[in-house]
Amino acid sequence: MSLTTNATPEELRQAWQELKTKEPRLYTRDAAKKLGVSEAHLIALGNGDTSFRLKTDDLFAFFDGFSAFGESLYLVRNEAAVLEKDATLKFEDKGAFLSANGEGTRLAFIKAGIAHGFVVHAAQYVKRGAQFFDAAGNAVIKAYIRDESKIPEFDEWVKQWHSADQTPVFAAQPVADDAAGHHHEGHSHGCSCGGSGHSHGHGGAPKEPPVELPANSFKTLLEAAVKSGESVTVSVANGNALLSVTAPVFKLSVFGPWFNILDKELHMHLGENAIKHAFRVTDLGTKTLTVTFKDEADKPVVWMRVASDGAAAAELEKL
Repeated sequence: MSLTTNATPEELRQAWQELKTKEPRLYTRDAAKKLGVSEAHLIALGNGDTSFRLKTDDLFAFFDGFSAFGESLYLVRNEAAVLEKDATLKFEDKGAFLSANGEGTRLAFIKAGIAHGFVVHAAQYVKRGAQFFDAAGNAVIKAYIRDESKIPEFDEWVKQWHSADQTPVFAAQPVADDAAGHHHEGHSHGCSCGGSGHSHGHGGAPKEPPVELPANSFKTLLEAAVKSGESVTVSVANGNALLSVTAPVFKLSVFGPWFNILDKELHMHLGENAIKHAFRVTDLGTKTLTVTFKDEADKPVVWMRVASDGAAAAELEKL
Protein backbone atom coordinates (compact mmCIF):
# COMPACT_ATOMS: atom_id res chain seq x y z
CA MET A 1 0.00 0.00 0.00
CA SER A 2 1.60 3.24 -1.10
CA LEU A 3 0.08 6.65 -1.62
CA THR A 4 1.73 9.88 -2.62
CA THR A 5 2.11 13.13 -0.76
CA ASN A 6 -0.55 14.49 -3.13
CA ALA A 7 -3.25 12.23 -1.67
CA THR A 8 -6.21 14.08 -0.21
CA PRO A 9 -6.70 13.97 3.59
CA GLU A 10 -9.72 11.72 3.05
CA GLU A 11 -7.73 9.25 0.93
CA LEU A 12 -4.86 9.24 3.39
CA ARG A 13 -7.15 8.86 6.40
CA GLN A 14 -8.92 5.89 4.80
CA ALA A 15 -5.63 4.20 3.85
CA TRP A 16 -4.23 4.71 7.34
CA GLN A 17 -7.37 3.29 8.94
CA GLU A 18 -7.14 0.19 6.73
CA LEU A 19 -3.49 -0.22 7.69
CA LYS A 20 -4.25 0.17 11.41
CA THR A 21 -6.91 -2.52 11.12
CA LYS A 22 -4.31 -4.91 9.70
CA GLU A 23 -1.45 -3.81 11.98
CA PRO A 24 -2.91 -2.18 15.11
CA ARG A 25 0.45 -1.97 16.93
CA LEU A 26 2.17 -0.09 14.11
CA TYR A 27 3.80 3.20 15.13
CA THR A 28 2.76 6.32 13.25
CA ARG A 29 6.23 6.74 11.78
CA ASP A 30 6.28 3.17 10.45
CA ALA A 31 2.76 3.53 9.10
CA ALA A 32 3.81 6.67 7.22
CA LYS A 33 6.68 4.80 5.56
CA LYS A 34 4.33 2.05 4.43
CA LEU A 35 1.90 4.62 3.06
CA GLY A 36 4.63 6.53 1.24
CA VAL A 37 4.16 9.80 3.13
CA SER A 38 5.93 11.58 5.98
CA GLU A 39 5.05 11.13 9.63
CA ALA A 40 3.89 14.74 9.75
CA HIS A 41 1.30 13.99 7.05
CA LEU A 42 -0.40 11.51 9.39
CA ILE A 43 -0.10 13.72 12.47
CA ALA A 44 -1.74 16.60 10.57
CA LEU A 45 -4.80 14.44 9.85
CA GLY A 46 -5.79 14.80 13.50
CA ASN A 47 -5.64 18.59 13.59
CA GLY A 48 -8.41 19.98 15.74
CA ASP A 49 -9.03 16.60 17.38
CA THR A 50 -6.08 14.34 18.32
CA SER A 51 -3.49 16.93 17.34
CA PHE A 52 -3.19 20.68 17.03
CA ARG A 53 -0.77 22.52 14.79
CA LEU A 54 1.59 24.75 16.78
CA LYS A 55 3.18 28.09 16.08
CA THR A 56 6.97 27.73 15.80
CA ASP A 57 8.02 31.37 15.72
CA ASP A 58 9.47 31.39 19.27
CA LEU A 59 10.79 27.94 20.09
CA PHE A 60 12.73 29.10 23.13
CA ALA A 61 9.58 30.52 24.74
CA PHE A 62 7.72 27.29 23.98
CA PHE A 63 10.36 24.97 25.47
CA ASP A 64 11.01 27.28 28.39
CA GLY A 65 7.32 27.05 29.24
CA PHE A 66 7.20 23.33 28.49
CA SER A 67 10.04 22.64 30.93
CA ALA A 68 7.91 24.08 33.75
CA PHE A 69 5.85 20.87 33.65
CA GLY A 70 8.75 18.99 35.20
CA GLU A 71 10.27 15.69 34.18
CA SER A 72 9.42 14.92 30.57
CA LEU A 73 10.38 12.39 27.94
CA TYR A 74 12.65 13.79 25.23
CA LEU A 75 13.29 11.79 22.06
CA VAL A 76 15.67 12.23 19.13
CA ARG A 77 15.97 9.67 16.37
CA ASN A 78 17.35 9.01 12.93
CA GLU A 79 16.62 6.19 10.48
CA ALA A 80 18.46 3.55 12.51
CA ALA A 81 18.64 4.77 16.12
CA VAL A 82 16.28 6.17 18.75
CA LEU A 83 17.42 7.74 22.01
CA GLU A 84 14.92 8.60 24.76
CA LYS A 85 15.47 10.25 28.11
CA ASP A 86 13.22 11.22 31.00
CA ALA A 87 14.71 14.47 32.25
CA THR A 88 14.07 17.87 33.75
CA LEU A 89 15.87 20.25 31.43
CA LYS A 90 16.82 23.91 31.53
CA PHE A 91 16.74 25.48 28.07
CA GLU A 92 19.04 28.24 26.83
CA ASP A 93 18.71 30.29 23.66
CA LYS A 94 22.05 30.18 21.82
CA GLY A 95 20.93 32.19 18.82
CA ALA A 96 20.82 29.72 15.93
CA PHE A 97 20.02 26.82 18.21
CA LEU A 98 18.55 25.87 21.56
CA SER A 99 20.57 24.00 24.15
CA ALA A 100 19.33 22.21 27.25
CA ASN A 101 21.04 20.45 30.12
CA GLY A 102 19.90 18.14 32.88
CA GLU A 103 21.45 15.43 35.00
CA GLY A 104 23.38 13.22 32.57
CA THR A 105 21.56 14.78 29.62
CA ARG A 106 22.45 17.26 26.89
CA LEU A 107 20.08 18.30 24.13
CA ALA A 108 20.55 20.77 21.29
CA PHE A 109 18.63 21.52 18.12
CA ILE A 110 18.78 24.03 15.29
CA LYS A 111 15.85 26.43 15.34
CA ALA A 112 15.79 26.96 11.57
CA GLY A 113 15.51 23.21 11.09
CA ILE A 114 12.04 23.15 12.63
CA ALA A 115 9.28 24.11 10.22
CA HIS A 116 6.24 22.43 11.78
CA GLY A 117 5.05 21.54 15.26
CA PHE A 118 2.06 19.68 16.66
CA VAL A 119 0.75 18.99 20.13
CA VAL A 120 -0.39 15.37 20.13
CA HIS A 121 -3.09 13.79 22.28
CA ALA A 122 -3.23 10.10 23.19
CA ALA A 123 0.04 9.06 21.56
CA GLN A 124 1.14 5.49 22.22
CA TYR A 125 2.23 5.05 25.85
CA VAL A 126 2.17 8.78 26.61
CA LYS A 127 -0.84 11.08 26.76
CA ARG A 128 0.41 14.55 25.84
CA GLY A 129 3.37 15.67 23.84
CA ALA A 130 4.80 18.02 21.25
CA GLN A 131 6.36 16.82 18.03
CA PHE A 132 8.46 19.00 15.75
CA PHE A 133 9.34 18.33 12.12
CA ASP A 134 11.47 19.79 9.35
CA ALA A 135 9.96 21.15 6.14
CA ALA A 136 9.75 17.69 4.56
CA GLY A 137 7.98 16.18 7.56
CA ASN A 138 10.97 14.39 9.11
CA ALA A 139 10.87 14.31 12.91
CA VAL A 140 13.43 16.59 14.59
CA ILE A 141 12.52 16.26 18.28
CA LYS A 142 9.64 14.94 20.37
CA ALA A 143 8.83 15.82 23.98
CA TYR A 144 6.10 14.43 26.24
CA ILE A 145 5.04 15.40 29.74
CA ARG A 146 5.19 12.51 32.21
CA ASP A 147 2.94 13.74 35.01
CA GLU A 148 -0.58 12.89 33.80
CA SER A 149 -2.09 14.92 36.62
CA LYS A 150 -0.78 18.02 34.82
CA ILE A 151 -2.59 17.27 31.55
CA PRO A 152 -5.46 19.76 32.17
CA GLU A 153 -2.95 22.49 33.04
CA PHE A 154 -0.84 21.59 29.99
CA ASP A 155 -3.86 21.65 27.67
CA GLU A 156 -4.77 25.12 28.87
CA TRP A 157 -1.19 26.41 28.62
CA VAL A 158 -0.58 25.08 25.11
CA LYS A 159 -3.65 26.82 23.65
CA GLN A 160 -1.62 30.01 23.33
CA TRP A 161 0.64 28.10 20.91
CA HIS A 162 -2.15 26.77 18.69
CA SER A 163 -1.77 27.92 15.10
CA ALA A 164 -4.68 29.56 13.31
CA ASP A 165 -4.23 26.87 10.66
CA GLN A 166 -5.74 23.60 11.88
CA THR A 167 -6.46 22.10 8.45
CA PRO A 168 -5.60 18.40 8.05
CA VAL A 169 -3.31 19.12 5.11
CA PHE A 170 0.48 18.89 5.39
CA ALA A 171 2.39 20.60 2.58
CA ALA A 172 5.83 18.99 2.51
CA GLN A 173 8.75 20.93 1.11
CA PRO A 174 12.06 19.42 -0.03
CA VAL A 175 15.06 19.88 2.25
CA ALA A 176 18.76 19.53 1.57
CA ASP A 177 20.06 15.96 1.90
CA ASP A 178 22.09 16.74 5.03
CA ALA A 179 18.96 17.97 6.79
CA ALA A 180 16.72 15.09 5.76
CA GLY A 181 17.38 12.94 8.77
CA HIS A 182 21.11 12.55 8.08
CA HIS A 183 24.04 13.68 10.16
CA HIS A 184 26.79 16.19 9.62
CA GLU A 185 30.42 15.26 9.98
CA GLY A 186 31.96 16.60 13.16
CA HIS A 187 29.87 17.80 16.07
CA SER A 188 30.12 19.29 19.46
CA HIS A 189 27.36 19.78 21.97
CA GLY A 190 26.86 23.16 20.70
CA CYS A 191 25.18 22.15 17.94
CA SER A 192 26.27 21.01 14.58
CA CYS A 193 23.97 18.06 15.34
CA GLY A 194 25.95 15.21 13.92
CA GLY A 195 29.48 14.07 13.46
CA SER A 196 32.29 11.70 14.13
CA GLY A 197 33.11 12.57 17.71
CA HIS A 198 32.49 14.90 20.63
CA SER A 199 34.35 18.00 21.65
CA HIS A 200 33.82 19.43 25.09
CA GLY A 201 36.15 22.38 25.06
CA HIS A 202 39.28 20.27 24.55
CA GLY A 203 39.76 21.01 20.87
CA GLY A 204 43.54 21.27 21.26
CA ALA A 205 43.95 17.98 23.10
CA PRO A 206 45.77 15.25 21.15
CA LYS A 207 43.77 12.37 19.72
CA GLU A 208 45.04 9.02 18.54
CA PRO A 209 44.35 8.10 14.90
CA PRO A 210 41.00 6.37 14.26
CA VAL A 211 41.03 2.59 14.52
CA GLU A 212 38.47 0.50 12.66
CA LEU A 213 36.40 -1.92 14.72
CA PRO A 214 33.89 -4.63 13.83
CA ALA A 215 30.50 -3.16 12.98
CA ASN A 216 28.87 -4.99 15.90
CA SER A 217 31.43 -3.84 18.47
CA PHE A 218 28.69 -1.84 20.22
CA LYS A 219 27.73 -5.17 21.78
CA THR A 220 31.24 -5.64 23.17
CA LEU A 221 31.29 -2.09 24.52
CA LEU A 222 27.88 -2.25 26.18
CA GLU A 223 28.24 -5.77 27.56
CA ALA A 224 31.57 -4.80 29.14
CA ALA A 225 29.96 -1.66 30.62
CA VAL A 226 27.17 -3.76 32.15
CA LYS A 227 29.72 -6.01 33.83
CA SER A 228 31.93 -3.17 35.09
CA GLY A 229 29.15 -0.75 36.07
CA GLU A 230 30.85 2.12 34.28
CA SER A 231 28.91 4.92 32.61
CA VAL A 232 28.48 5.21 28.86
CA THR A 233 27.60 8.35 26.92
CA VAL A 234 25.27 7.53 24.02
CA SER A 235 24.54 10.22 21.43
CA VAL A 236 22.01 10.16 18.59
CA ALA A 237 21.55 12.95 16.05
CA ASN A 238 19.58 13.76 12.95
CA GLY A 239 20.14 16.69 10.64
CA ASN A 240 18.80 19.18 13.17
CA ALA A 241 18.95 17.75 16.70
CA LEU A 242 21.36 15.98 19.02
CA LEU A 243 20.61 14.15 22.27
CA SER A 244 23.36 12.78 24.51
CA VAL A 245 22.77 10.73 27.65
CA THR A 246 25.39 9.58 30.16
CA ALA A 247 24.51 6.78 32.59
CA PRO A 248 25.50 3.29 33.71
CA VAL A 249 24.05 0.47 31.61
CA PHE A 250 22.12 -2.39 33.21
CA LYS A 251 19.64 -4.04 30.85
CA LEU A 252 20.40 -5.01 27.25
CA SER A 253 17.85 -6.76 25.08
CA VAL A 254 17.27 -7.73 21.44
CA PHE A 255 13.85 -7.53 19.76
CA GLY A 256 13.98 -8.53 16.11
CA PRO A 257 16.43 -6.22 14.32
CA TRP A 258 16.62 -3.82 17.29
CA PHE A 259 19.38 -3.90 19.90
CA ASN A 260 18.11 -2.07 22.98
CA ILE A 261 19.23 -0.46 26.21
CA LEU A 262 16.16 -0.60 28.44
CA ASP A 263 17.07 1.43 31.51
CA LYS A 264 15.17 4.36 32.97
CA GLU A 265 18.26 6.56 32.82
CA LEU A 266 19.32 5.43 29.33
CA HIS A 267 16.83 4.14 26.77
CA MET A 268 18.11 3.38 23.26
CA HIS A 269 16.91 1.38 20.26
CA LEU A 270 19.52 0.60 17.60
CA GLY A 271 18.80 -1.06 14.27
CA GLU A 272 21.86 -3.25 14.33
CA ASN A 273 21.53 -4.35 10.70
CA ALA A 274 22.07 -0.74 9.63
CA ILE A 275 25.53 -0.56 11.23
CA LYS A 276 28.19 -1.31 8.63
CA HIS A 277 31.29 0.46 9.94
CA ALA A 278 32.75 1.44 13.31
CA PHE A 279 35.78 3.52 14.29
CA ARG A 280 37.22 4.33 17.70
CA VAL A 281 39.15 7.45 18.60
CA THR A 282 40.94 7.96 21.91
CA ASP A 283 41.15 11.52 23.24
CA LEU A 284 44.27 11.79 25.37
CA GLY A 285 43.13 15.11 26.85
CA THR A 286 39.77 13.96 28.18
CA LYS A 287 40.88 10.34 28.63
CA THR A 288 37.85 9.12 26.75
CA LEU A 289 37.30 6.68 23.92
CA THR A 290 34.54 7.40 21.39
CA VAL A 291 33.23 4.91 18.87
CA THR A 292 31.34 6.18 15.84
CA PHE A 293 28.98 3.66 14.27
CA LYS A 294 28.09 4.35 10.63
CA ASP A 295 25.64 3.04 8.07
CA GLU A 296 26.27 1.79 4.54
CA ALA A 297 26.36 5.35 3.21
CA ASP A 298 29.06 6.21 5.78
CA LYS A 299 26.63 8.37 7.76
CA PRO A 300 26.99 8.28 11.57
CA VAL A 301 24.11 6.51 13.31
CA VAL A 302 25.17 6.58 16.96
CA TRP A 303 28.19 7.50 19.09
CA MET A 304 29.24 5.76 22.29
CA ARG A 305 31.86 7.19 24.62
CA VAL A 306 33.55 5.57 27.62
CA ALA A 307 36.59 6.23 29.80
CA SER A 308 39.73 5.24 27.93
CA ASP A 309 41.08 3.47 31.03
CA GLY A 310 37.87 1.53 31.76
CA ALA A 311 36.82 -2.06 31.19
CA ALA A 312 34.81 -1.32 28.05
CA ALA A 313 37.76 0.39 26.39
CA ALA A 314 40.00 -2.52 27.36
CA GLU A 315 37.63 -4.98 25.68
CA LEU A 316 37.56 -2.87 22.52
CA GLU A 317 41.36 -2.87 22.45
CA LYS A 318 41.23 -6.66 22.09
CA LEU A 319 39.16 -6.55 18.90
